[in-house]
This record gives sequence, structure tokens and C-alpha cells, in this order.
Amino acid sequence: KAYGTVVDLQDLIDLRNNFAAAKAQGEKTQFNLEASRKEYERLKALYEDNRNISEKAFQSAEATWRSEETSARAAREVLHNMEGTIRQRWGAILSRWLLDSSPAFERLIQRQDVVLQVTLPLGTYLASAPQYARTQTGDGRLASATLVSPSPRTDPRIQGMSFFYLAPAQATGLLPGMNIVAYLPIGPQVQGVVVPSSAIAWWQGKAWVYVQKDSDRFVGHEIS
Repeated sequence: KAYGTVVDLQDLIDLRNNFAAAKAQGEKTQFNLEASRKEYERLKALYEDNRNISEKAFQSAEATWRSEETSARAAREVLHNMEGTIRQRWGAILSRWLLDSSPAFERLIQRQDVVLQVTLPLGTYLASAPQYARTQTGDGRLASATLVSPSPRTDPRIQGMSFFYLAPAQATGLLPGMNIVAYLPIGPQVQGVVVPSSAIAWWQGKAWVYVQKDSDRFVGHEIS
């Protein structure tokens, strides 16, 4: 049993917008760099060919090229640092979805899927997170969730190992900020069924469920 929240993705959306702006700025500075380099090389050839242009014009072209080179290097550094920030906050998989503008990321933007941060109780350790989990909302509904990746940060309220899971939004009624309970399967797999509380019959102080054996015969089973 673990605890989690439906993650508010506004921070992720803001990072995507900032990254797109930084990427566009980087492409612009790279274009300016190429243009200034070609202009510098053209004027350099004229200057070295019998001083066909003034030294001042040649030096001005070189200064522009060097300035654009510095701007392009700074833009690449900003982009690199932003990528690192995104990975530190959201982990490798969600970061790759964001940076690549993948269809999976668009589903998050359109709120077709939601991200769950599921955190184990403090002191509980798993060598790896289960591929699938079941989540339970406040109204008791159960929903399946699929592992995305380990979370780089824990929930400060719980302090345990933390993982990102993905669940469909509309079918589950999960909303950003909602608290959930998650059940992570561990140990050997067993076959069974989930019995809703409405199917339990009480008789002589004991709980029973009835299993249909054929069209008109039911067999009672006592359960704990």
C-alpha cells in the first residue's frame, strides 16, 4: 500500500513553453552566427586582396561574428541547463516526452492522461517498481495505472521511494491535486477476484460471498 497525488502539470507546461522559447532563441542565434561568419569570410577575402575594403569595415565584421558566436554559445548553455532542470524535476521519461513533444506529452496537455506520484511509506524499499498498479480514489473507485519512471524527488509528507505512474483521466475521474491510495503488486502472483463490499452477506456474525456454479445454483464461501 502506497500513497500518492494526482500531479498538477502546470509546472511541466510552463517548462515546455520556456524550453520552446529558448530553443527558438538558440536557432535564431545560430542563424545569425552563420550569416555573420559568411559575411566576415567575404570581407576578409576582399581585405586580403589588395585592401579592397577598409580595415575598419573588416574589423567591424569580425567583431559582429565574434559577438554572434558568444550569443550562440550562451543560448546553447541556457538550453543545456534548462534540459538538466527538467530532468531533475521530472525524470528521464517525462523529460524526453517534453523535449521531443511526443504524442504521450500531448495527451497530458489535453488532460487525456494524468500523472500520479506514488510514494512508498518511509522505510519500505522495492528493488524496482511494479509495471502496473491499482489506485483508489476518495469515492472508492479503482483504476489501473502504468509505470512511467522513478521520480527524482519524493513527496515531502511521506519521505519514501517515489514513482510516476500514468492513468487515463476521463475513465477514473482523477483530478490534479487529488490524494489517492495505490496498491503495488509484490511477491508471487496469485489468481483471484476483487469482491465489492455490496456482494458480502452477513450471517451468524460471519461474512459470506456466494459464487454462481450454474444457472440456478450458488455456493456460499466464508471470507475473512
